[in-house]
Amino acid sequence: MLFTQDAPEKERDLPLKKAAGAVALVTGIFYINFVSRIVLAPVLPQLEQDMGISHSQSGSLFLFISLGYLVSIFSSGWVSGALTHRRTITLSAFLVGLALWGLAVAQSLFAIRAASLIIGLASGLYLPSGIASITSMVKKESWGKALGIHEVAPNLAFITVPLFFGLVANFLSWRETFFAWGAASLALCLAFYFFGRGGHFSGTPPSRASLALAIKNRDLWRMAALFSCGVASTAGLYSMMVLFLVETGGMDTARAGLVLSASRASTLVMAFVAGWATDRFGPRKTMSAALLSSCIFTLCMALATGPWLVAAVFLQPILAVCFFPAAFATLSGMVSPHMRNVAISLVIPFGFVMGAGAIPALIGALAEMDCFRAGMATAGALIGFGGIGAIFFKPAFDHGNGK
Repeated sequence: MLFTQDAPEKERDLPLKKAAGAVALVTGIFYINFVSRIVLAPVLPQLEQDMGISHSQSGSLFLFISLGYLVSIFSSGWVSGALTHRRTITLSAFLVGLALWGLAVAQSLFAIRAASLIIGLASGLYLPSGIASITSMVKKESWGKALGIHEVAPNLAFITVPLFFGLVANFLSWRETFFAWGAASLALCLAFYFFGRGGHFSGTPPSRASLALAIKNRDLWRMAALFSCGVASTAGLYSMMVLFLVETGGMDTARAGLVLSASRASTLVMAFVAGWATDRFGPRKTMSAALLSSCIFTLCMALATGPWLVAAVFLQPILAVCFFPAAFATLSGMVSPHMRNVAISLVIPFGFVMGAGAIPALIGALAEMDCFRAGMATAGALIGFGGIGAIFFKPAFDHGNGK
């Protein structure tokens, strides 16, 4: 449930102007939450060198984050049901901070994998409670704007994480930067605990009947496969990009991070274009175009060198980010309102595990065999199959249309 009457009257149905500060604070927590899931990407070359681990081992770290995220977001309904959404957000931010500190002090591959798993477990608690808290605070007619502000966080994280590492690479070690991100998460945890608003009500765990109904829905599993491709085209490729640019592009870590950061700047604008495209062309065509364009430019990255490689890195994410508004519109229309929470708890974790976990692990394994470009090409081909599949995907809609 997004809203119940248990929320305090003074924190319900506020105009966005009055709730702007509270929404911004929750968005800040979401930003650090997302940072924790991609924070390893810019430092993989240094991490491999310092820890003496291979490409396949470093790529597998994202699989551990994804597995933790899968378990956590699926269980989030039970956690928020016991603690309330507000306490769940606080707990998530606190555990993310501690997990980042654990990652900073890890001295073995086992410890890094354990910290990565905990990051996934901690971060997965946040999203359902964050969305519920925002929609309980803000008037319904302002939900779109409020959630639009909230969705700035992941796109901003894609830009700022490699930029931060690129700027401080000559001054701070990767361990010290993890300490800084962990401190930021703990600071936001305290700020939300003392000054945050919203979320003073419990979540609703999915029932056995609703879970069984969702699991039997073949269209949901097809949607999960498309989400896997969408996540792979964004977070999956992003996770291995700095290592790819260092290994095949001859860049140093700092420059590769800056290139990656600059290439994601367009996503802030395209996130708004995506909503227009979904309404204008329909979600099915928009999803297909996003995945096919990502496929083409990923294949270009696998083949290109020099300036052409940099150009492909900049072009690849431009339309890829258009996938998600269209996908969420499709997913929302496929099921009745009371089933949306269950559908999201199945589709998104599966997509994240496959797209942000299995794909980086696959690229890393092929890179270990001196086939880094082949790994990128394989990922691009899989994304392309998703783009083709989206053209023919015509689920039974509960309401709305599936153009």
